[in-house]
Formats: sequence, C-alpha cells, structure tokens
Amino acid sequence: MGLSRISAVLVTFLTTQFSLGNGSADTVTYDWRLTPIMTAFDGVLLETLGVNDKPCDEAVIEVELGQEVEVRVTNELYDASCLHWHGMKQLGTQEMDGVSGFTQCFIEPNTTAVYRFKPDKAGTFWWHSHHKTQYAFGLRGPLIVHAPESDLRDCQKEIDEEYIIQLGDIYHTAPTFGPALWDTIVINNRGRFNCTAAALNNLTECSSNQPLSNFYFKEGRKYLLRLINMAAMAPFEFSVDDHEFQIIAADGEPVQPTELINAIFINAGQRYDIVVQAKNDTQGADSFWMRAKGLSGLPWMARSADTGLPGFNDEGLAIVRYNAASTSEPTTQKCEEIVTVNEFDFTPDTVAVLPTVPADRSIIQFNISAAGGVISLDGGEYYSLAIPDEPPLLTISNGSTTADLPITANARAIEYGKHVEVVLVNSMNEQHPFHLHSHAPWVVSSGQAAAEDIYSNNLPPLKLQGAMVRDVYTVPPCDTDDNNYCINLGYLILRFTADNPGVWMMHCHIDWHMDIGLSMIFVEGEKELQQKGPNAFSSSLLSQYGQVMHRSGLPATLAALLSVQVSVQLGHTNAAVVAYDWHLTPIQTAFDGVMLQTLGINDKSSHEAHIKIELGQEVEVHVTNELSEPTCLHWHGMKQLGTQEMDGMSGFTQCAIEPNRSATYRYTPDKAGTFWWHSHHGTQYAYGLRGPLTVHAPESETQSWDEEYTIQMADIYHTPPPPGSVLWDSIVVNNLGRYDCTAAAIHNLTDCESHQPLSSFDFQPGKKYLLRLINMAAMATFEFSIDGHEFQVIAADAEPVVPTDLINSIIVNVGQRYDVVVQAKEDTEGVGSFWMRVKGLTGYPWTARAADTGTVGFSDEGLAIIRYDSGSRSEPTSEKAKETKTIGEFDFTSATLEVLPATPDDRSTMRFNINTTIGTGIVSLEDGEFQTMIVPDQPPLLSIASGLTTADLPISANARAIEYGKHIEVVLMNDVIEQHPFHLHSHVAWVVGSGHASAEEVYNNKLPPLNLNGPILRDVYTVPACDIDEKGLCVNVGYVVLRFKADNPGVWMVHCHVDWHMAIGMGVIFVEGEAELREKGPDAFSSSLLSVCKHAPSNELGGSKLDGSTPSEPKP
Repeated sequence: MGLSRISAVLVTFLTTQFSLGNGSADTVTYDWRLTPIMTAFDGVLLETLGVNDKPCDEAVIEVELGQEVEVRVTNELYDASCLHWHGMKQLGTQEMDGVSGFTQCFIEPNTTAVYRFKPDKAGTFWWHSHHKTQYAFGLRGPLIVHAPESDLRDCQKEIDEEYIIQLGDIYHTAPTFGPALWDTIVINNRGRFNCTAAALNNLTECSSNQPLSNFYFKEGRKYLLRLINMAAMAPFEFSVDDHEFQIIAADGEPVQPTELINAIFINAGQRYDIVVQAKNDTQGADSFWMRAKGLSGLPWMARSADTGLPGFNDEGLAIVRYNAASTSEPTTQKCEEIVTVNEFDFTPDTVAVLPTVPADRSIIQFNISAAGGVISLDGGEYYSLAIPDEPPLLTISNGSTTADLPITANARAIEYGKHVEVVLVNSMNEQHPFHLHSHAPWVVSSGQAAAEDIYSNNLPPLKLQGAMVRDVYTVPPCDTDDNNYCINLGYLILRFTADNPGVWMMHCHIDWHMDIGLSMIFVEGEKELQQKGPNAFSSSLLSQYGQVMHRSGLPATLAALLSVQVSVQLGHTNAAVVAYDWHLTPIQTAFDGVMLQTLGINDKSSHEAHIKIELGQEVEVHVTNELSEPTCLHWHGMKQLGTQEMDGMSGFTQCAIEPNRSATYRYTPDKAGTFWWHSHHGTQYAYGLRGPLTVHAPESETQSWDEEYTIQMADIYHTPPPPGSVLWDSIVVNNLGRYDCTAAAIHNLTDCESHQPLSSFDFQPGKKYLLRLINMAAMATFEFSIDGHEFQVIAADAEPVVPTDLINSIIVNVGQRYDVVVQAKEDTEGVGSFWMRVKGLTGYPWTARAADTGTVGFSDEGLAIIRYDSGSRSEPTSEKAKETKTIGEFDFTSATLEVLPATPDDRSTMRFNINTTIGTGIVSLEDGEFQTMIVPDQPPLLSIASGLTTADLPISANARAIEYGKHIEVVLMNDVIEQHPFHLHSHVAWVVGSGHASAEEVYNNKLPPLNLNGPILRDVYTVPACDIDEKGLCVNVGYVVLRFKADNPGVWMVHCHVDWHMAIGMGVIFVEGEAELREKGPDAFSSSLLSVCKHAPSNELGGSKLDGSTPSEPKP
C-alpha cells in the first residue's frame, strides 16, 4: 500500500517537517526535536509536548515493509525523555525498544539519540514517550507500515483511500490524589470543551468555536480507517453515525473480515483497521458524526462521569463529510442498536495450533494500593516497579543474572526458545489493558475464577487452536458481591514463543497506572544476552549510563528516590534570620542495616537536617529539588500567620517545586517548642524526607535541665507496601535500628549489615535531661520508655503542660511530640547502660494488621542506648518495667487555663472512612456524600484570593468555609475499627470531648458535656476507633470534639497523619476568612511558591516558573 493514500495535509507535513526519505529508499529518516508547545486541542489553551514545534498527531512515521526507520531525537524539553515504538518487534535491535532505565538510558535535556529499527510486519502501530506520563500530555503519534502491493489481501485491494484516526484523552492539569479522569476526548487532537466550565476551572484562555477534525468521503468509495487509541486512560466505543464497517486487522495482525458492525470497543494502546463503504446516495444528509465515546465507571474505571470536573466531556466528535464545501455540522443520531464484535472473538488470518502444555507458566497478579501499582510474581510478595540504577539490558549482557536485579525491578527470567504461558490476574473491580513489549501473544483464555483455581491451574479449557493474536489485551475485572468486594479474580491467559532475547516490559497501558509502578519485566534469554555482551548494543542509547544522572521515575508512593548534593547551613544563632540551603537529594543508606535508596538533604540522612533557632528569629530555607518528581515541605506546628503560602501543601497553598527548581520558605515561629518538618507530597516523608525543627525559648523562660536530646522515632519500609492494610518493616530511633539479615535475604535484600550500630545518648549521674520526642512515622503509634528510668512530661505538641507525676512510658501517635524531663541516676554502679525502647503498637485499635501478619523479620520495637559510661561499647542487659505508669493523651493539665464559650459560632462534622474496594480515604462533610480528596487544578489559596468562593471549588477538594474571627467547633467522626491521628494545619485546637456515640447523636449534638474549662491544646489528636459488635462491625462511631479560634485567614488542610491514608485522600480543607483572603488578593503571596501555577486567573501572576521564567512544558 503506497503513500498515495495519505491525506494531502499529512504528505505536506511529512516532506517539509520530518525529512521523510524517498519511498524506495532502504532507510526512511526523520529528524525530530521534542519541544514544548502551546496548543488548544479542545479549545483550552494548554502547555503540552510536541515534535518540531507542532502537535504530534502530525508527526506520522510512514514506511513500506522492508524499509528501515531512523529517527534522530533531540530532546529540547525540560525533562528527560525516551520514545517507544509500540508494536515493533525489536529483534536484534533490543536497545531500540525505548523504555528509559530498562533498555536504554534517558535522553537527557539538550542531548540527542538515534533510534534505528526495521519493522517485521505491515500494519497500524504508534509511537509514544515511555518516560513518566509524557504521552498523556501529547508526546504520541502514528506509525504506519505499508504492505507491498503484491502482499495485499483481497479486502485491502478494494480500498480507495485511507485515514488515520487518532483517539486521545486530554488532561488540562496533571491528575493528583486518587483515581484519574480525563477532561475531554479528542479525535486527531481536536475536540471541544465548554468554555463556561473552563472559566469555573480557572482555564481562562478558551475558544468556544473550536474546529473539529473532518474526513472527506466520496459516494461509493471504500475507506480504510486506521483506528488508534492513544489515550492515557480512556477506553472508547467508536462509531460513525449511519455507517457500518468491517474489521480487517487488530493490533497490526490480519483477521478475517468481520460481518458488518456499527461500533467497536477499543482499549488504551489498541488499534483496528476498519473498512467503511461510503454511501452511494447522500441526498438525505451530507455529513455524519464520527463518535469516540469514553467509557467511565465500573467495570471500566474507578471513577464515573458524574465525578468529573465541570465541563467533563466523555464523547469526542469528528465529521465525515460527503460535501467538501459544506461547513454545517451534522444532525445525525447514533445507532440505537449496537452491533459489534468482542475483543478476542476475531478469526485470525493465519490459524496457529499451540502446544497443550507450555514449557513455562508465569502468574502475574496485580493491584493498586496506597503504595501505587503493585505486582506479585508467581505468588510472591507485591512490589511496585522501581527503575534500577543501570538498564537491565546492559547489566544482564554484562554478566549479571535476573536474580541479581533489585527485587523492585519485578523481573522474571524466561528461557530462550521456550513456549511460555503468562496468566495475568486482576485483583481489582476495574479492567486493565496490558501490553508486553516486542511480542504479540496469543490470547487463549479470559474470565473470572478463584485465586486457588488460577494458581493450581484448575481453569476452563484454553483455546489452543485459532487463538487471537493481540499486543494489548484487556484483563477483566474481578467478580464482585453486593457490596462491590472482589470474590473471584479476573484473569487473562497468554501464550508466546520466547524467540527474542531481551529485557521486555509488561505493564498496564493506562499511563497513570504504569507511572505508579504497575509493571514488570521479562528477562528473555539471559544466556543469549550474556553471549552478545554489552558491545552488541548501540552506544547512542546505552553507553551513557556512567555519565548521566539516573532518575528513577518511581511511583508516587515511593516518591523520587534519586541523586545530588550540598551542605546544610545553619545561620548564626543571634541573627535575625537563620538561613538554610537545602538540596533534596536521593541517597543510599541503611537505617536498619538494609541498604536502601531513600531521600535526604544534601546527600545526608534528613534526621541531620535539624532546624534550630531562637524564638523571635525568622527561618529561611532555600530548597532546590534534585529529585525526579515534584515536592514541597511542610513545617509542622508552625502558625503561618501572614505567611499562608509557606505552609508547604503542594496544590493547596503553593505550587509544587518541580525537579531541578528552587523555592524559598520564610516564616517566623510564634512560639517555642518541639516541632518537625516533612515533605507533604505523595508519601515522600515515609521514605526519609523528614527532620526536626526546634524553637528555643529565651533562657529566662527555660526550665532547669542540663542538656537536651532530640529523639526522632520512625518506621521503615524496605519496599512499597502491598495492597490492603499497611505494616512497616522495622522501627528506628534517630534513623538507626536493626533488621534481621537472615530475613532480609529471604526478601532478596542482599545488602544487609547484621551489626548495625544503634543510637546512643550519654547521661551523667545526677544531671537532668530534656528529651524532645517526635513521632515522625508514616504509620506507627509508639510506646516510648527507658528501662530503669521515670520521667515527667512538660509539653505536648509544643504546648506547655503542668509537669506530670513521674511516669515510665508514654504513647506518642504519628506527628505528636512530647518534651519529657529525665532525672539521670545518681548511682549506676554495676549497670552502665539502659535500653531506650520505642514499641510500635499493632493490631486493633491501633492498626488493621497485627504483628503476626508482618513479613518475615518484621520488627515492632526500635532500640537505642542510654550510656552512663561513654567509653563503653557493651549493650544493655536491662529489662522493661513490668508495671506501666503513663498518662492519657488528653489528660494533661494545660499550663494556661482557658474557659471556652458554651456555644460555638459554627459547628462542623467530618466523618471519615476508607473505601477498601478502590483503596481511597473518604470524608463526609456535614453528613453529605463521602468524597476522596483530590488536589484542584490550582492552589485554592490562589483561586480564593483571586475572587473565587469555596463553593466554586470542585466538590472533591472537600472544602468547608469558616468565617474569620469566629469560635469554631469541629467533630471528627471515625467509621473505622482503627484509630486515626488527625492534624489541622496552622492551628492548635482545644480538645474538649472524645468517646463513642451513634452517628445520630453526633449530628444532633447529643453528646456528653464538653470540657470547656481548661482543656488541653494539641495539634495532633487521636480519633478513637469505632465501637464494634461481636462480628467486628462498627456500631458507634469514635469521635473527637475540637474547638479553635478562626484567627488566621488561609486554606488549611485537616487530614489523617498516617501518611498512607493522607496519600489516598483522607483529608479536607478549611477555607478560613474567604472575604479577608480576597481583600489581600493573590499579589500578597510570595511569587516563589504560587506564581508557578500554569493557569493563574486572568494570568495575574504571569504564569512564571519558580525561577521566574516562562513555562515551557507541563510536568506530568
């Protein structure tokens, strides 16, 4: 099939912009620059990604079978990139597959690489970026391989003309918390979005007269439509009003022409060649709607159309015209009765008979949890894919084995030449389109079954004769019960011949799912790759591994575990401003003896990045993000009065600090005490981005202790937590702990130090010590104690309390702090050291999982050492006190007694739960519908200050307005059988009530009397678990009643401080002082943190980046 059938527009573009070689040349060469562009696919002007300054739908690769493709790629983007050639079998060109970090090194900004490969078959294919979510933002286009005229089938010889139909979904901003949903559907990058809705979403540049794509038909002719689903998420139902068609190929594989149908389902990544017979008589209508209907809601995806933002559009339209001169739009209607054919029900043109028994059978079970996309190989533990330090194609060919790869590479070896069976198992109630690179497998079965039947291979007979060949295949959802819980798992069975040695990724083709780690790799032909050696592969793509900075591109839950450096600078203690220069960097460290990739400051563990100032001084932290994903820093316990944008909540009070960008935080603490800082982006703080913040009172106000230590307590996660409830691996004190190296080896954590040192604190007899206890855990509640010692609590969450009686233990929940004073022993003769213990509390009511459900080696106690002889290295032999003396969280006596009003000015109820079906936190405000918090398109602090109201924010922002100056009551209601520590930013609240009651009693304010005289102040408060019946079901909710003064206009988050729960959307925001924020206006806020927003209202902030430059591209 020659180039004569391509539309004139595409021919002109190809010859002038992309240097398409002569049709008879052996090599067809393209010279591409990856460039940021401004374009309006659906009428809304967006920053997106293109090729040679044009949208990528015009960047069509078109060759004849037998020709070689050469694409010279120069990366002029801000971020690294790579290109994948979907459907190409890279036989002998393994390094050209285009998966950064696996088959090649990244193409760094301002560098060039050359892809060169020869297609092995004719058909409809496509290309797209395989780096992060760049293809969701436009970096995708068609790849067409034409068959020679002599090879055309009869159904192809009848074709008069052809069109390429590119179906895509458009995202006006990058999706944040929770499941994604597109904004618009486009056909050949054209669609329409409602400009009134665009204005509501603060998208101010919108054209209401957006043209649509047109395809011109002539009466009686036959047209080939090359249909490609390039969406990042959306599955489509494709149709043309009042036209029927036949399918003649699926995913580049010829099939017997189907009966006439009028609609076809096409999932992400799939392609169909369809033949349409134009009408012979169009007197009744000369134009017809072409429709691409995006399918939403279960079983297609977690979110349904009614959860979209204002203006959400689930149908893309184009026009089939019989009169080229006409500009009127169709009035046709969609067919009422659908006639179609199912995805695997085609008859292949070549019928294969497969072996009854495969040589190898692999089971790949997948899910999505708070940790991201996770995969279990052959019944093993779940892991989210993380890019190794070097491309496995290089390391394997250089002599390593699959077993040498990190466990998070999700690697499975398969032997060259074998007939392989792969069973994809879906643990979710939504479908997933999967793709195996460089192979087109036979699909031999699909359905639902019990896990036991799948693993024991007790399934219905497979279709081993005449099975369909596909390179993208939909794995069906699980079967669900009446409560929408999975009972049987969805499965799909593939067969293929391992005839192509290489490292081939298998992944969900929903771009958002692949980006969060829903992927694995097959190492095919390990021995054959080792025989080739690394020199067999193109230096253009692989030889840079020692020179480039490797960016792991890890899922959102693992955040950005990657490189760079500089030193922590503490300003002079008597300066008015204490300045720090911090580079957020990936580091390799072994907190508990197990070497891990984690996050740090200036190439050091973050526990050393200790902010220390005196009350009255101002803090300035210059933050440079050298991670591979955005970030922000929150200063826990700081009241940002007049510095609202410094609170450190990306998407709410600031824009995220993008990779390789800087921002400056500057604020003045309002009180002395023990605080801390941590990342508030994804789950970065769970992986080390956290540290202490101490504000010292003037000496005249301090108590008479002799020395002080900061005690940082945390939980460690060796790998992303698996689906369902989370549990840590070990506990550390000041980032040191111990893990059993025998257990580490079982988990393939081979770099483990069995003699890991512990943190030590030197005491001298008779002295008094202040211990600043901080629970920096992502999940664990701790019981803190020191063998043989008692202590007094003198402050809770930096609020002074009347010194308690002597106690020997204290429970510290996530985010909480206590200042405790310990009197050192006068006489330590015979005992020179004592254990400091940090016990992680598991099981109900603390966590959903008990200690005995932890993985092998699970440790629920962190240890440190109190030494009276600093020269001794021996470890303690002390034992924990048999009788515990402690004090309840709300039983302290405040050092300053307050009498609160009997009736608040405003009362708010917040009821929360976890939707276990889709793994999200949900909150109901004022007995309304439950919503998962999703970050809005731009920070509400900016949009409210620019004139919007709380009611204008999307419902999924979980926003509640409170009036400035009022006395507010908030009731937190727990519908879960485990406790939750909650935190309200920029406020300390009085805790005036806590207990259990029916929901009706809470909503009707029929609770026991509140403690309004001298209640304790806290900034983290444990909401008790619900009461349960004999079946373990909630009967009464747990509740906590808070009071606070609305004295700080701003946008303040209230959320569960379990990092995994906050990451899945268990939060709300209070918009405090709406009118006062509007009076301030957006110019009142630091441009360092807010002006980088791409869609500032009326462009008031100029849309500049953190460095003040004009934006060049979105950062998905």
